[in-house]
Amino acid sequence: MRTYGLVLVALLGVGCGSKKTPGDLTVTGSPTGEVTGKIHLTIGFSRAMVAHDQLDKPVAAPPVTVSPQLVGEAKWTDDKTLVVWPRADLPVSTRFVATVPRGTRALDGNELGEAFSFEFFTERLTASLDVIGSAERATRDQAIRLGFNHEVPLAQVIEHCRFAAGGKQVPVKNGPESPSGPARSYTIVPAAELALNTAWTVSCAAGLSGSAGNLGLGKAVDQAFHTYGPLSFGRLEPNGDDIVPDENLRLSFVNTSDSRPIR
Repeated sequence: MRTYGLVLVALLGVGCGSKKTPGDLTVTGSPTGEVTGKIHLTIGFSRAMVAHDQLDKPVAAPPVTVSPQLVGEAKWTDDKTLVVWPRADLPVSTRFVATVPRGTRALDGNELGEAFSFEFFTERLTASLDVIGSAERATRDQAIRLGFNHEVPLAQVIEHCRFAAGGKQVPVKNGPESPSGPARSYTIVPAAELALNTAWTVSCAAGLSGSAGNLGLGKAVDQAFHTYGPLSFGRLEPNGDDIVPDENLRLSFVNTSDSRPIR
């Protein structure tokens, strides 16, 4: 089977003796939005575009461009409908724009008054952040597990991810035994020690890009945690003078830094 790059062309086919009427030709296109799996592009015209002897034959120069370029096969399934089948799977996290150019002409001479475009995109890059250990008693060098649905270069993580508390920001670095990338999962740690007894947020900004595609994260992702504070005596439970001796009695010391009992 021959394959054809989708390139910009003007559709040939001037109506015999018909008067050119700009703007009367209209176009629809699909798919739009997010797509998954095998797809095909369908471009529908409001008027006949080709003679019937051109149906179900490969079109060397279809009246549509796709950016980024797709390599595939195009055919007229009827005189008003052009279908394009991409040859290979589409790259992930990629936005495509299909355009039928202004001036595209139907058989009767009617033209497309303005260029018509439609957009679709493949599965977009997503990310997740998880505190390794306790999110309430995090450490100065707290490790964070960072996961993606597609491979991401380490440089993108270093550039777009940060620890923040108030107005202070601390860059991230790759953690021990974390891959050097590109990878779907990293363990990141702060590049400098975090202040204790402080509410922190680790986040990765929108725009962080994967190894493939022209779309990055659609929105920032973040995870809050709190570093531990100094140990100090708060209270003893139970307390008072009415404690009944019991060999199973357990005393709890409460740490004032986080109000959790230490048994």
